[in-house]
Amino acid sequence: MSLLCDGVNHCPNGEDEIDCVGLQCPGSLKCHSYEKQSICIPINSVCDGIRDCPLGDDERLCNVTCPNGCLCSDLDFTCNRVVNLAELDLRVNRLDFSHQFWPWDGRVFRSLLFLGELVLKDTSLTEVFRGMFENLINLYFLDLRDNAIKTIQSHAFKGLKYLQILLLKGNPLLQTISESSFDGLSSLVSLDLSRKNINDFPNDAFKGLVALKFLNLSYNKIHEFNTDISKGLDRLEILDIRQSGIPPKASMFDSLTSLETLYTDFYVFCCLKPPGVSRNRCFPPEDEFSSCKYLMKYSVLRVFIWIIGMAALLGNILVIIVRVIIDRSNIVKRSFPIWVIASGSILQLGSRQKKEAAVARSLFMVVLTDFLCWFPVGIMADVYVWVTVFVIPINSALNPFLYTFSSILKRKRYACWVSTLYLTFQSFTQIY
Repeated sequence: MSLLCDGVNHCPNGEDEIDCVGLQCPGSLKCHSYEKQSICIPINSVCDGIRDCPLGDDERLCNVTCPNGCLCSDLDFTCNRVVNLAELDLRVNRLDFSHQFWPWDGRVFRSLLFLGELVLKDTSLTEVFRGMFENLINLYFLDLRDNAIKTIQSHAFKGLKYLQILLLKGNPLLQTISESSFDGLSSLVSLDLSRKNINDFPNDAFKGLVALKFLNLSYNKIHEFNTDISKGLDRLEILDIRQSGIPPKASMFDSLTSLETLYTDFYVFCCLKPPGVSRNRCFPPEDEFSSCKYLMKYSVLRVFIWIIGMAALLGNILVIIVRVIIDRSNIVKRSFPIWVIASGSILQLGSRQKKEAAVARSLFMVVLTDFLCWFPVGIMADVYVWVTVFVIPINSALNPFLYTFSSILKRKRYACWVSTLYLTFQSFTQIY
């Protein structure tokens, strides 16, 4: 009773401070004012069965019985086991059934007209059905976290026009949101539907959320989000669709006329944003690659990416031709005696170290060119897009040439050495 007319709003709509004036009643009960007059009554007149206050507030909260298995503070009940709801005082303001199995028909709450907070956290609840919280006209806080909710039926929150906080976090099995599921939540400001298993929203899924300002749909598997689905979110200011699976679509945000902040995974969504969302309030922000018309916003980059791309394509085609046609054929087309080829092989076996050194030099050149192309990317912050366009494609096109033409040069040197050895042998035989 000390909370009544104490200058602080404890009720969701400030009913405990209605018709109060500045009169203080130390050691007594201050009645709600009647006809703009405040009255103080002795403390021993409270709960004596006699109505002393004009509005009878001295006889309220009397004979409150705490059910077995509950901890009670005035009309705040926290129950640590399943209780018989028939034992609950109908004037209860806060009810906490956290971590208890859900064995009741939800409609039993209909008689708790003064209930302001209801906590059903981790109660194995599997469905929020139609009219479940009907008649709870004073409910402003509803906690449904950490349950196994799979479906929210149509008009499941009907009658909760003063509900300001709805907690649904920790329901990963939630998949079905029915049409008008949230209809009636005209005071709800924030709705978090992230990290669920939602695939689709029906039309008018958010009907009735006329005061909603924040909506989180991130980390779902949503197939579509259009104006029919978002109809009714006229006051929505912040929307989060990161990792939601929603594909970009023209006019998808047209009905969100009050939207100011948009969180997405790709900049293409920012090209579809409504006019109220400024560039610095759409995420991810624009960078060198971001553009609503082109992949790259600088025309010089678009031109050179085609030039370098075509050059790399022709270069790789040339390498394939060399490998498949020219390099496959025998470079030295003359017929050499077997003993000449054999002697050359023996001499080559003796030069294993030279071959290994040659291979090492080839690999070193490949690694060096890779390093020279990629190192600038790591140290440049604002001009990395230019490196990506002008340097990295050259690196991709250069490696095939290093592998192919170094091999051809080695083959030519080998053929030249064998030819020289053969001519020397012929000259020697002619002389003798």
